[in-house]
Amino acid sequence: MAEGPNITNEEYETNFFGFPPSIFFAEVKAIISDRLCEGLDLVEKKLQEIPDDVLPQAEVKQGVDTLRDCTESNFSKTCQKLESYVLGNVMKIPPHVLLPSDVDQAVQVPISGILSLQTEIDTLHLQIKYERRLQAKCKEELEDIQGVLQQQQMLLDDELSARKISNLQIQKENHKFFQENAEEIKVVSGKIQEAMKDPSLECNHLPSKYLAESAWK
Repeated sequence: MAEGPNITNEEYETNFFGFPPSIFFAEVKAIISDRLCEGLDLVEKKLQEIPDDVLPQAEVKQGVDTLRDCTESNFSKTCQKLESYVLGNVMKIPPHVLLPSDVDQAVQVPISGILSLQTEIDTLHLQIKYERRLQAKCKEELEDIQGVLQQQQMLLDDELSARKISNLQIQKENHKFFQENAEEIKVVSGKIQEAMKDPSLECNHLPSKYLAESAWK
């Protein structure tokens, strides 16, 4: 026989009746099916007692098999409809029916309790609203701080860049000076070396002073 619908939410009905309604209906369906099978077996047995010259056994078997198929098909369709109706209406606990353990839940809550609960809910809503505003304010301040840090970093980078450019410019000018005055520098270096070898120079007569008085004249 075909299986009935899958009933998954029977916890309350099971507590109420003491057994799952779907299992109860399955047992009932099995009993009915067994009785139908017994009836068909009895029909087949009686038909087999008829002489072959009146009703051949091949026709008996073919007729009984057809009867079994039709009976099973009709029984399955009928049980499906009956099962849906019984589990969904007859053995379904209405919302207003309570178990003995649920009687306490049926007690009405006083108005003062409802008002107190509503006040607590309103207070929580205000706290949430305040927290959201505080978070938004903190976010704005954090963005301002990040903006200031970025500006300071930009200024610092600009200052460092200016120093690098100034140093490069000085090095460039020094290099240019040495290139343009290479010969003069070479002559001056030679005179300084000759002056250092002259024993007539006093110890405190510096090469720079000598150059200032003689070499550059």
